[in-house]
Amino acid sequence: MSRLKKSSTVGLAACVSMVVLAPYASGAPLDRGDADGDGIVNHVEINQYKTNPDSADSDRDGTNDADEVFRHRTDPNNPNTDGDGESDTFEIATGTDPLVSNLAPRPTKSIGKKPPPTEERPDRDGDQLFDSDETEVYGTDPDNPDTDGDGMRDGEEVWVGSDPTG
Repeated sequence: MSRLKKSSTVGLAACVSMVVLAPYASGAPLDRGDADGDGIVNHVEINQYKTNPDSADSDRDGTNDADEVFRHRTDPNNPNTDGDGESDTFEIATGTDPLVSNLAPRPTKSIGKKPPPTEERPDRDGDQLFDSDETEVYGTDPDNPDTDGDGMRDGEEVWVGSDPTG
């Protein structure tokens, strides 16, 4: 500091004060607490993730905000990140990916037309559910588009929250 001119020292002090005090410029102290105990500090919830700092589960889907952000990479403000009609928590619990829709692609030309099959996730019966999900998640028949015979396709029943097995 002895080599700096007095005016430089004053300028340096002013810059340091601005950097140190910048977070408090609004007059409110920077909140480093975690009111809801979810593992994300309040100011990060408010400013970065836009979540509720007073609720550990902002979207009320049953999965803690910190787990959604850091572990599962789901949206803590949306209970159904992939938009397939199943909550993130249900998909995590059943082993399906909450970031990838579990519904097979809907037909585009006409109702009842089977979507094009894919090698990775086929839908043999065209009911809008992938075969692996029919057997591993829903307990439906991947070769019968209406497992319970009620006149509603299995995928439609899942979408509206009905039980496709009866």
